[in-house]
Formats: sequence, structure tokens, C-alpha cells
Amino acid sequence: MARTFPAALALVVAVTGSPLPAAAASTLPAPQTTARTSLATSSSTDGPARTWSLPLEGVQRAAVAAAPAFTHTEHDDDALAGTLAALSPASRTERFTLAAVSWEPDPSDEVTSIALRVREGGAWSDWYEVGVAASDDPKARLGSEPVIAPGADGVQARVETVSGRTPRGLRIDLVHEPERSGDARVARAARSVTTTSDETLGDAPADDVPSDDAPSDKTPTDDPATERPEPGPPKDAIAQGDEIRPEIVTRAEWGADESVVSDSGRSTKLEAVYVHHTAGSNTYTRAQSASVVRGILRYHAVTLGWPDIGYQFLVDRFGTIYEGRRGALDELIVGAQAGGFNTNTIGVSAMGDFRAKNPADPMLESIIDVIAWQTFKWDMKPKSKVRLRTGGSTGSGTRWKPGEMTPKLARIRGHRATNYTACPGDRLNAKLPHIRTEVEYRRAVALAAYGTVPAPPARPVGVALKAKQTPVRVSKKLTVRWQPAAGAVRYELVRRNAKHGNTFKPKGGGWKVYKTTTDTKIKLKIPNGRTWMFGVRAVGPHGHRSMVRVLGQTTRPVPSKLLERSKGKKKWRKAVDQKYFRNRAYTTRKKNATITVRGAKDITQVWLIAPSGPNYGRVRVSVGGVKIRNVKMARKKYKPLRRIKVVLPRPMSGDVQITTLDKKRVRISAVALPRS
Repeated sequence: MARTFPAALALVVAVTGSPLPAAAASTLPAPQTTARTSLATSSSTDGPARTWSLPLEGVQRAAVAAAPAFTHTEHDDDALAGTLAALSPASRTERFTLAAVSWEPDPSDEVTSIALRVREGGAWSDWYEVGVAASDDPKARLGSEPVIAPGADGVQARVETVSGRTPRGLRIDLVHEPERSGDARVARAARSVTTTSDETLGDAPADDVPSDDAPSDKTPTDDPATERPEPGPPKDAIAQGDEIRPEIVTRAEWGADESVVSDSGRSTKLEAVYVHHTAGSNTYTRAQSASVVRGILRYHAVTLGWPDIGYQFLVDRFGTIYEGRRGALDELIVGAQAGGFNTNTIGVSAMGDFRAKNPADPMLESIIDVIAWQTFKWDMKPKSKVRLRTGGSTGSGTRWKPGEMTPKLARIRGHRATNYTACPGDRLNAKLPHIRTEVEYRRAVALAAYGTVPAPPARPVGVALKAKQTPVRVSKKLTVRWQPAAGAVRYELVRRNAKHGNTFKPKGGGWKVYKTTTDTKIKLKIPNGRTWMFGVRAVGPHGHRSMVRVLGQTTRPVPSKLLERSKGKKKWRKAVDQKYFRNRAYTTRKKNATITVRGAKDITQVWLIAPSGPNYGRVRVSVGGVKIRNVKMARKKYKPLRRIKVVLPRPMSGDVQITTLDKKRVRISAVALPRS
């Protein structure tokens, strides 16, 4: 998504308005490790994963007038004109993996240009003008596409807006993702290719390149004299859709931090495929690729607050394909590949900068492979065109207003086709006709060999859970229901789960089949202390599966043995009553008596399952040493099985403690800890 500026500016203007030499640098504070560091392990080679930000403030108008002109050199002539709104000094930093710029949405103004340059190997790079990376969530933070630069230690950013005002909350975001000892092994195992050098990437030719609207589907790499064999007749076998799936590094293999991810929506059909690029380094090593993908996830999910990484698939310069947004291997998951056009589309992001460099042959082959597989699986004609309705997406630079239909555009397209951006760069954009031709051929061969993939059955419609079933379920038994789905012969109930004290991190990030049934309901037995998210998908007569319908999430109270009770003068005793949960409660009349549950992870609420009645006392609920709320246990009418909900201000981890505040009776049967 990069546009280039002149490689060298004689002067840059700092936020103070004072001119600085282009290579000047100021020392910045060391970054702080983020609260969530589960991606960093003992096998990492360069410290823990972390994110930090630098303020990006406005510039003085007088200083701007004296600054050198900044020419936009790529073709977005119909984009909104902008005025310089912010320019940071060229600043030295701690080492980072990627850099980006983010800000808070403002419907009254629009960012028209974002540019960054980085310091690598002691030298400053050219400027990269990057597009806006926007989800369709109006509450999400807006940000630029990231500039990847493993090992960089300096950054400078420049932002233009329509009004010239500095966007609220504007900042430079830096992410450091360390390499891990197994990263290179995973990349090598995923795809056996020859090592790609900078020479393979190649300098761009001096002449103009064909645009995305070029009438021919030939590029110089096509040999018009080569005749390809016509595909034979389809076989009788029923295609499943994954017959031509290429080798892909899964989320579990590249180390996705599922604790920062939430579930994404599903599309109903595939209408278009977006080809992206990042900006920045074309010289990262094979071993650095996985850390770059982890860094993009951290930027998208943690910094911008998206549900997950924006792209469904990513491809490095060595031809290794990485699974992007969770579920993309099996379903049409809604991503954030093109603001305003994310539904019924997917995105494949090429990791590198292709303004003046051609994509390496292994990368190009893998882009073709993954798109051919997706068009075969979801029955999309690669060389046809389609009109899409523009959705609402604040600040993402859509070329049409929300609700408007686009003209007919190629189904395999660059990001620039529908949004004001130069992505995927002139050199990769020029390859799109070749990509369409190759995808069309490979899809035709697959159709000839395996036949058409039948349409999957309809996705079931779920029946809402009752109030006593979510987010906490006292009983271990739970029945979930859904309505019959057209074309289904059976259903699979799928789940993600976590024990108490564990991060909600399903293996591989996907769904695990729990039970199969021909009925439209299933009875579950959820163990103590577990959090379960569950869904259902329909299965057709040939084994084709629908999208997953998420049915809900619930948490069981932790096992009784985990309730650590204070002893001595503040001792609790056991009160037995069949009306209590688990037929008993721990009771005391002592002030400052405590019940502690150790090692909670990412919890959003604390629920007390407890008797209450006249003259009962009060308790204080704390998490990780932070007081959350005082709770009155007294009620006018006696109730043996009361459910008391305490909402936390944010997801929190640490020990949960319930402390009595007076010498009145307090009884606690259980504690449940729903998590994010």
C-alpha cells in the first residue's frame, strides 16, 4: 500500500518548527513491555514481544511554508487533496519489527496521506506512503498499513489531512516481535523453494507498466506461443474443495496469540479477492517472516483493536503462505482487507514493497496458488467482473459513498481498485492480469480433475441461550438448540475451551468437533472451571460443511478445591444444605476473612454463587490486588442460590479475593470467572 516520495529531503521539520538534518535523530525512552506477552517464549532470540507509541503532534504553519515540497509520485490523482498536519522528527528508537501510524476516527475530517521512513543498518530508508487500514467497525481505531522493517531502530512519520488539522490521538505505533528458534524450520517445511535474493526481486523497468484496467490479460511473463492443453471432462467424484490447497503455515505454527483475538463474522459467498502488499523491507530473512506476521497480528488486534489480523492469507518473498485471520482455512471469514468491501471478499497480502521491485517468482506462484484454491473451493470465476455495494467504513478512503454500487471491476483486484491507495504497488499491480490468467487455468484443471464443489448446506440459525445459561452456568448440564438448515443431513457441534488459569487459546485457533448429531439440539456436560465457546455447522450429504454459527459462551464455577479460605481466627466452616450449590457453603462471621482463587486469566466478570438473606454482611471483591466493588449479601427474603455479578472495568488477570467487611454472616458456595 505504498507510494514513494523523493528519497532525500534536504530538511525535515520537527514538531517545534526547527529544521533538522534528514538523518538527525533524538533519543527516545525505552519501550514498555505490553501486558500480554504470550507470544514471547524462552526460545525467543531478542527479548519479549512488546508494543509502544510515540506522539505525533501538529506542525507550525510558518515552518510548513518553509519546508521542501513533498511530491506524491504514484497515481491517486482523484484522491482528496491534503495539507500537512503532522511531522515527527527523525527519531532513534529501540529495535522494532514494524511501524505504523494510528489515530481516532473523526467523521468531519479525513486523513489523505500517511508516510513513514525507517532507519535500518545505520541508514534512513526512502519514504513509504502507506494507505489506511480500516475495518468496518466504526468504533475501531484507524491506522495505516504497517511498514515492516525487522531490526530497524529509527522512525519518522508525516501525515496530511483534508483540513490540515492534526487527528485526535495521532501517534506512531511500533511493534517488536522477536524471532523464535523454530521460525526458520517452520518456513522451510512449509514450502521447498530456492533462496530468493534481491536480484530475483529485480529493479523495475524504466518504461510504464500496464494498469489494472489494461484490456489484455497478458504480461511479459506470458508466452503467447505456448498452448496449454484443454482440460478433460469432469470425473464422477464429488469435489471437496481442498484438493488443490497449497502448503500453508497455520496460526499454531507461526505462533498466533489467540488471547488477543475474538471471533469474526462469516460471509455467504466469495465475490472478489483483494491483492495487498505491506510496505518496507524486501530483504527480511526466511527466519524473520513468522515474526513479521506475529507483529502484524499484534498491531491489528492490540493497537487498532480489531478482532484479528486483517488479511485472510499472507505470502512472504520466499513463497511461504501463512494463515491469516482465524478460520480462513475452512470458512469465508470477514476480514479487514478493504474498508467498505470486507464482506464476501478475502485478502491476500504480499509481504514487501512493490513500488519499484517486482515480486519474487516464488511469492507470485504462491499468490496464484492460494487464490486458485479459494476460487475453486468457493466457485468464483477468476476472470469475470462484479459490482459490489460500498459499506460504511469511516476513514478507509472508499472511492464510492456508502450504499453506492461500484462499476463492474475485476474479481481479482488490487486494493487500489476500490480505495484511495497505491496498494499493492505498481509492480505487483501490473502482475494482476497474469495472476488472473494463471488462476483461471489452475481452477479449470481442478474442475476437470475433481468436478465442481457442491454448494454447502445453509448455516443453521441458533436459538438464543437463556439468562441462566450464559455467561455463567451453575449446572454442568446445558442443552443448546438450533433450527433445521436446508441441505443438512447432520450437524457438528464445535467448541473452543479453556481451563481455569489458562489463556483462552484453542489449539490452532480453530474449532474442535465435540459431537455430531442428526437432531437440532445437543446436551453438553461442561466441567468445573471451564469456559466453553460453542457453535454448530451443518453437514451436507457429500460431507461439505456450512459456516459455523456461534451459539454462545459460558463458564462453570471453579472447583471447590481452588477456593483458598483464611484460617486461624478468620476461619471459615462448612455449612451443609441441599438447597445450596453443591449442597454446601463456606460460612463465617469474622471481619477480614478471605476466600482466594489463584491465577485467573483475562477475566471480565466475577460471579459469586452464594446464599443471601436478612442480616447478612458485606464483602469486597478484588482482582490482582485492585479493589473492584463492595457487595451487599443481605436480602429481605432468604435465597439459598443467589447469583451475584461483578463486572470488571477491563479484562484482568491475577488472584481473585473475596474479603468480608464486617462481623455479620457471609456464606459463599462457589466463584465463577467468565473471561474475554
